[in-house]
Amino acid sequence: MPSGKAHARDSIMLSVIVAPVALYATHDPLASVAISVGCLAGIPLSPDLDLHVRTVAESLPIVGRVWQVIWFPYERAIPHRSWLSHFPIVGTIGRLAYLATVVWLVCHVIVSPSLSWLYIAESMYASPVALYAIGGLLISDSYHSLRDTLSTKGKRKWRK
Repeated sequence: MPSGKAHARDSIMLSVIVAPVALYATHDPLASVAISVGCLAGIPLSPDLDLHVRTVAESLPIVGRVWQVIWFPYERAIPHRSWLSHFPIVGTIGRLAYLATVVWLVCHVIVSPSLSWLYIAESMYASPVALYAIGGLLISDSYHSLRDTLSTKGKRKWRK
């Protein structure tokens, strides 16, 4: 299975490749940037958040530690490489819903108890730019899962 650093390099590579393709397809520079940023979001929002991963914590000590605390319940609840975390659309939507829930809980406690979860989710994901970014994240997650699958199958075939 590829390392976290390999997956991060893949996300960076995808963001560079996808940006001009998206610009050509949409003729919208903002959409191109959003899709590219979505691919880069595959680094901190990796399907491997179901593992105790330290890559974010190592690069940003305080923010990384908070990120680990936020994702600790997810890490404990989701088995590694299950369809809930690694199946491209399901895993991506699940992590985004989890993140929206955490944002809602923080806002509910700190800002206003009257904020609805739906309002937070709509605010985070309903704009066209957010949808393009989610598309980029889906591309990154799909490639992540493909690399994991091919690596595992290659290792199994090599062992025979």
